Amino acid sequence: MTDVNEMVGQRHRSPAFPVVPLETALERLAEFEEHYKRSGARPEKVGEAWSIKNKAYADRIAAAPRYFGLLEYQGSAKDRSIVISDEGRKYLRAHQEETKQEVRKAAALRPKKIADFWSVWGTDRPADAACLDDLIQNHGFSDGDAQDFLKVYDSTIAYARLSDSDKAPPDLQESQKEATDDPPLPPPLLFRER
Repeated sequence: MTDVNEMVGQRHRSPAFPVVPLETALERLAEFEEHYKRSGARPEKVGEAWSIKNKAYADRIAAAPRYFGLLEYQGSAKDRSIVISDEGRKYLRAHQEETKQEVRKAAALRPKKIADFWSVWGTDRPADAACLDDLIQNHGFSDGDAQDFLKVYDSTIAYARLSDSDKAPPDLQESQKEATDDPPLPPPLLFRER
């Protein structure tokens, strides 16, 4: 039998996903570059780029561009810093809309959970109620996080203008397969209500 004190101390943790959609992550990337130029930021100082003093909140905002592959860690231990990734730099330096769109599409499918559900839902996502039930009952999301995930998912997919032919990059698909113990997602739901 589970001890009551153990249950009180445990907090439900939803699967990881970016707390902001791709469009906001790209805005944060531009602000990061404007503030830090070509140098990296110490993790505890990253919030300065966005005038955020609360470290926990700054960490969550900085994580979003990392999920999308736009920022990355460099170095280790006391030499660790957050820098703009090659893809982030490509986006910021591109003059052609075609190049920017290519980066947006790839970035949209980098977060594992977005890529997982995109492979199941595609452009024909089931109704919110069906998705929320699936996220909560079958994938370990809390109620609030499931709602937040759907907002981030919908906004990211729309902003990247993904179509059914868009797939996660093969190298990303392979690394995601290796990095997870999650069971594969079930086939798409067959009913639809909106």
